[in-house]
Amino acid sequence: MSRLCAHCGKPFEPANKNHRYCRRKCYRAAYDAANRARIAKRRAAYFVAHRKEITTYCAANRDRIAKRKAAWYAANRERIAAQQAAYRAANRPRIAKRRAAGYAANRETVLKRLAAYRAANRKRLTRYWAAYYVANRARIVKRRAARRAAHRKRRKNSTARKGGRK
Repeated sequence: MSRLCAHCGKPFEPANKNHRYCRRKCYRAAYDAANRARIAKRRAAYFVAHRKEITTYCAANRDRIAKRKAAWYAANRERIAAQQAAYRAANRPRIAKRRAAGYAANRETVLKRLAAYRAANRKRLTRYWAAYYVANRARIVKRRAARRAAHRKRRKNSTARKGGRK
């Protein structure tokens, strides 16, 4: 009798009636997902208890760790991009809310940095804006016309007087 793995869905031959996963990796992934909060709490407690040893190790092996991380990110670039896109799609309102709150809290700093960036990269930004305008000219003209029409209606309604002009 063949069975489907409860985690990945691959068919496999169970060794006994309690055998639900095709391999150890699938069992581990399911276990980690089911016990995520408990594992996070245990790991946080371990880090607090061993903070000194961990920071010492990281400081001593900083270059090796950085090289290993860079290699992993290079090897998994597509997977990371797909995960990030899925997260952004699933949490769009939450992300927008968090960004708006961050912008509101740091408005002056953000505007100061933006002004400094624009001053330092004026030529590059001008070229970019010109290229964008050329590539999206029809959309930009259409959007401007719609805005003008909306403002025209608003202006017309707000300036109209009762009884006409005098």
